[in-house]
Amino acid sequence: MLASERREKIALWIDEHGGASLDELSDRFDVSTDTIRRDLSELHSNGCVRQVRGGALRLSEDPYPYERRAIRDIDEKRKIANAGAEHVPEGVVLFLDHGSTAYCFAEAISSRSDLTVLTGNLPAAVRLGEGGKVSTIVPGGQVDGVMQGLVGGATCQELSRTHFDLAILVPRGLSSTGQLTTAAREDAEIKRLVRQRADRIILLVAEEKLGVQGTFEFAELEAGDTIITTAKESHSIIGSLHQRLPEIEIVMVNS
Repeated sequence: MLASERREKIALWIDEHGGASLDELSDRFDVSTDTIRRDLSELHSNGCVRQVRGGALRLSEDPYPYERRAIRDIDEKRKIANAGAEHVPEGVVLFLDHGSTAYCFAEAISSRSDLTVLTGNLPAAVRLGEGGKVSTIVPGGQVDGVMQGLVGGATCQELSRTHFDLAILVPRGLSSTGQLTTAAREDAEIKRLVRQRADRIILLVAEEKLGVQGTFEFAELEAGDTIITTAKESHSIIGSLHQRLPEIEIVMVNS
């Protein structure tokens, strides 16, 4: 791949995802981090991206626009969400994460009358409310317009007083060693707290999230966790996870 072609693809990737780290881009485009750093410097000079320490961000003031994420790879998100919904037992209290994949999960469970869902994901809460069957609880907190969700001290305080039978989490990245990361500090705080308050975790992970290193770590995979993914058995990250953490459940759905 020519350098100019690679830079164009890097700019498109950052525009679609809001930002990326040097390591993430290095893995994706199979070049060194030094090469990526030079590419980002060139793109920054040309006004295509905003280079920051350790990576780059999209130029927009809104680095992770919900509207873009909501429609991107929607079929894949629905397949993951539908498969995840099949693993939800009757009568549980569950936490539902932020994000567009979690919204698709809300669609998948919206007809069930046996569930109680606590979520700061505002679009998902509205969708569940429209169905009129799921008992839906929204915590207090500050509205984050980028995530379209509730964050902050009030949110964490309410979550710390709630026990969950099940939590549905959507990480920004999952490494070969089982490290779970996300893109925003406030989101990581919530995920970290929910991890501690839930008996069981289901992770909804699109294939493109495997091997991605988000900025903030919130947990590591543990025995009893379930991963729902569109990746194939032959994916290198899946192989590494099977080898390192044979006690976790990995459910693969056709993408």
